[in-house]
Amino acid sequence: MAIRLDSVSKRYRSNIALDDLSVVFPAGKLTGFLGPNGAGKTTTFRACLGLTRAQSGTIDVLGMWVGPDTSRIVKRVGAIVEEPGVLKTLSATDNMRTAAFVLGHGRSEIPGLLEFMDLSSVASRKVEGYSKGMRQRLALAMAMLGDPEVLLLDEPLDGLDPAGQVALRNKLRALVDERGKTVVV
Repeated sequence: MAIRLDSVSKRYRSNIALDDLSVVFPAGKLTGFLGPNGAGKTTTFRACLGLTRAQSGTIDVLGMWVGPDTSRIVKRVGAIVEEPGVLKTLSATDNMRTAAFVLGHGRSEIPGLLEFMDLSSVASRKVEGYSKGMRQRLALAMAMLGDPEVLLLDEPLDGLDPAGQVALRNKLRALVDERGKTVVV
């Protein structure tokens, strides 16, 4: 088990975001976490990363309780939550360097990740000229910095054309099948 939520509830004022949610995301699998808009998918990811606190229940990520200090968890989990967090005035390479610095990772893996996400040929261009799909792929490359064991990807196919969706699904499948990653989309 990579992630376990047990009886997790979260409210935003009068809005119930999570109501007694219990779910397990198995290790080494690609798992789809489905539901309509407003069902609590993003809130679940945010709670797993310690970005929001549940009012009740427990969350364990990679055997660690998600509590006040999530620094150990964040180092082992890559994520895209809500909008891709890229800086449009920087190039892809500079976005990757900035993310590596903030997350405390080295830079040596940046060229390989950009290649994996088919961004090498545009890596020096400012992101403001990228399509939404290219920004999604850059955000995924940034989430993969530090070779995390788990990837939590909130709508990673958003903005991709049909061919791009197939290509990204294949890349995610390869991360699971060839590298043993846990991926939740």
